[in-house]
Amino acid sequence: MKTRYDWAKIEQEYVTGKMSMHSLAERYHINDTTMYKHAKEGEFEDKRRKYHEKVMSKAFTRASTRDARALSRLMTA
Repeated sequence: MKTRYDWAKIEQEYVTGKMSMHSLAERYHINDTTMYKHAKEGEFEDKRRKYHEKVMSKAFTRASTRDARALSRLMTA
């Protein structure tokens, strides 16, 4: 009997989280080889990198907007 895994959930958890593939494999009782093979096919690493770049970009944008508003208030005071 073949075990089915919720790969969408595992991918989402890996891409948006900080857990390693090995840790996720242990958590979901998946063989490391199976986990790494599926992650490679699904491009988990690339998706994780892009996700974190997007998050950092948004964080920088918010911080710069906040700083610009503060500076603007000082200049008009």
